[in-house]
Amino acid sequence: MNKCNNLFAKTLDESRYKWSLYNILIKAEGDNYFVYNTKSGNICSFPYNKYSKATENTIATISDAETLLRGGFIVEKNIDEFNALLKESSSFAEKRDRSDIEVTIAPSLICNMHCAYCFEKDKRYLLDDSVMSSETANATIDYILGLTKREGVKKLCLVWFGGEPMLQYPLIVRMTRDLLQRIRPEVGLNTKLITNGLLLSPKRVQELVAVCNLQSVQISIDGLKDRYSRIRNVKGDCYERVIDNIVFCCETIHTIVRLNATPDNLDELYKFVEILDQRVVDKKNLDVRLSEVMDYSRDSVIKVFPAGSFKTVYRAFATHLHSLGFPIDCYYTERFYPIGCKYFLYDNVAIDPKGNLYKCEHHFGELEYIIGDVFNGVRQDIGPMHIYTEDRIDIRCKKCELYPICKYASCSDYRAFIGDDINTCRCYTTQLESVVKDIKSNKRHLKIVKIE
Repeated sequence: MNKCNNLFAKTLDESRYKWSLYNILIKAEGDNYFVYNTKSGNICSFPYNKYSKATENTIATISDAETLLRGGFIVEKNIDEFNALLKESSSFAEKRDRSDIEVTIAPSLICNMHCAYCFEKDKRYLLDDSVMSSETANATIDYILGLTKREGVKKLCLVWFGGEPMLQYPLIVRMTRDLLQRIRPEVGLNTKLITNGLLLSPKRVQELVAVCNLQSVQISIDGLKDRYSRIRNVKGDCYERVIDNIVFCCETIHTIVRLNATPDNLDELYKFVEILDQRVVDKKNLDVRLSEVMDYSRDSVIKVFPAGSFKTVYRAFATHLHSLGFPIDCYYTERFYPIGCKYFLYDNVAIDPKGNLYKCEHHFGELEYIIGDVFNGVRQDIGPMHIYTEDRIDIRCKKCELYPICKYASCSDYRAFIGDDINTCRCYTTQLESVVKDIKSNKRHLKIVKIE
């Protein structure tokens, strides 16, 4: 996959260095080229002829070598880059002395909406109208308190999830109060709420902030009213009520508005943020995020983006948000981060209404992903609860220059969209095209090291 290595093979002192596996070569303008290293996130530019016509097997100058080494474009020859990344990720995931813990709790999987793309819609769990019992709620509190007794824990975050968690509003308040009363005083506790927003009245927001240390709320939007109502199977003034609740939340608390993006609703999402821009005067609490809709059920009528193609869409939308004055960090290149998902961190778990433990809420109701329960803790017979071991990484990823920034490689749910052929990766081409387009389109924003 890595064209850069073949093109530059004769430019290195092969006894000491090799070109990084994670370099992407991009044709710029004229005879200039960019090299983007996906591990470091750095970009350098150089005249093509300087390297392609080299007659000696060395880097042109010592200063070039130092620059390329510092930027991650070349590495020591004895380094196995892929296994080094796996080791870093595994060490990060297995770290036991982390000071913060995040636990996601679904007090119910019942919902007052019926979204067409919901990953829970086909789960057998929904058949029994599962709601967390008092016994399970008490055991959940005891289990979480046990996690916080580990030495060094300073912060606990509860993420209330569903279904629609606000359908169990009294239970959320009761469980949080109990935890606040019993938790060690040196451990700070705050909560987050992931909700469709319909039942999130101003009165409840104020109570959750005052009683449950609510720090942030996330509400999803699918477009303008007609589309929103159709996708979520709701009628009447539901859309208007949700928008009103979003506006109130923005005045009170950190508010994440998740815009569920599909190839056919982008125009509406652009219009929606302009409406939001007019409704929300002070945007300091507002966090707008464009998010790719994934068809977990594989049979939804919802259209989805080709695997890997969403990056370019996201960049363009972020630029628009920035132009409207929304507080947003817009990164035009990415770099390697050792962990692809918060649930790979050792103590972080998701708890369903029956008290089963999972490493991801997307797996609620799937028996093969249960790692224990709140009554007995994590099972002792399971191996590493993360994907960063060589036997669990797809062989296609091991020599791919996009691996450090590829979310599809680090999540089993995403990887299902790559395809079954072990020799091909359907998301590689679209991700590569997206990266190249982003860099070419936004080069004026980039910090580029020039090799003259």
